[in-house]
Amino acid sequence: MLTRLQLIQFETVLHAMIQFITGKIISSNHQLYNELLQLGQPERRGLWKQIGARIGSNELQVHDYFYNTWQLQFYEDPYLYRSELNLQKPVGLIWVFLFSIVLKIYILLYYIVTRQFSFFNFWTHFINRK
Repeated sequence: MLTRLQLIQFETVLHAMIQFITGKIISSNHQLYNELLQLGQPERRGLWKQIGARIGSNELQVHDYFYNTWQLQFYEDPYLYRSELNLQKPVGLIWVFLFSIVLKIYILLYYIVTRQFSFFNFWTHFINRK
């Protein structure tokens, strides 16, 4: 877990490093985030390790803070737009589930009628499927 001082230093160091890598003046966190997303893999390699070394933390803590906390400020809650998306209930999934049950019953009855039914067949074909 990063301390408060490290959190402040994280953003300052990240700004400085992205400005250095891109050669652009970055004025906002949103612009910083967009520039970071546009960097290729070679430019991003070792970034978290360098930031961690400068703020007195390790690579994993810096990486986790960025992806689990810092970048969330750029995402909006999708439920705010629920009415615009006109979300429907997953009725189709219910029909797929019911159809799969009916199909399994049909196959079981087929095995019983053709006298190919055994507990082993039932176990391998119906219970043990993934």
